[in-house]
Amino acid sequence: MHRIECVRRTPALLGESPVWSDREQVLYWVDIHGSAIHRFDPASGRDEQWNLGENVGSLGLRSNGGAVVALRSGFHFFDFATGHSTPIVNPIAGLPHLRFNDGRCDRQGRFWAGSVNEKREPGTAAIYRLDVRLGCTAMIEGITVANTIAWSPDGDRMYFGCSWERKIFVCDFDRDTGSVGNRQLFAAFARVRARLMAPRRMRSVVFGSPITMAAGSRASGLTGRSIVLSQCQYRVRRAVRSEVRRTIRSTLLPSAPVSASANSSRPPCRARSSH
Repeated sequence: MHRIECVRRTPALLGESPVWSDREQVLYWVDIHGSAIHRFDPASGRDEQWNLGENVGSLGLRSNGGAVVALRSGFHFFDFATGHSTPIVNPIAGLPHLRFNDGRCDRQGRFWAGSVNEKREPGTAAIYRLDVRLGCTAMIEGITVANTIAWSPDGDRMYFGCSWERKIFVCDFDRDTGSVGNRQLFAAFARVRARLMAPRRMRSVVFGSPITMAAGSRASGLTGRSIVLSQCQYRVRRAVRSEVRRTIRSTLLPSAPVSASANSSRPPCRARSSH
């Protein structure tokens, strides 16, 4: 039996993108609809937060301090010391009903983030790659709710999910160039129709990255090279299902840094802390 422990009860509208900092020994995460970045110190129990004034989907830590963040308005640098953010590029500008969602750095320092169509119009979202030289490219297209970006231990395969389709895909991954190819279905989750249903959001872990499953989904018979996911299902009565919104996070693989620098140009947001 796996033990699941709640390390801190912090109210959040949609908590996601946990990133562990080895250097600081703290956990960063975002509240997407709360428009905030959080930094939790397990040693002291302190939780700091910065409000960015718009949806923040994910973040990656940088080698020279600060973070790169995927906001509704595109990719930005963020300085925790000053609270300033600096726009980099917005590849979804002018595209209706889209915002950024889950994102993660690969081991070479590139930041990957996927978009989500809030109207759930099929095939209109994509996963973008932000290079260390700040070039931005749409690498994977034709999805609806991009999620759960992760890499295999040897770095030769990239995984991602589409929560709306309840599917996980795998691609060949070139570590040197950051290119992807040979996209294949890795796993599909059937909707469970029963009186007792799963919570709206539940997470498992593949190679240190969360897999988000839609309500009423179940992982069954999931196997692959170097990986086995056992069947897992959390059930909650319908009457309380709407109350089950908090997701318990596990510490993830540390994100590789995005090695670039920039001057802050956005009004600062003050950090708030609680114990």
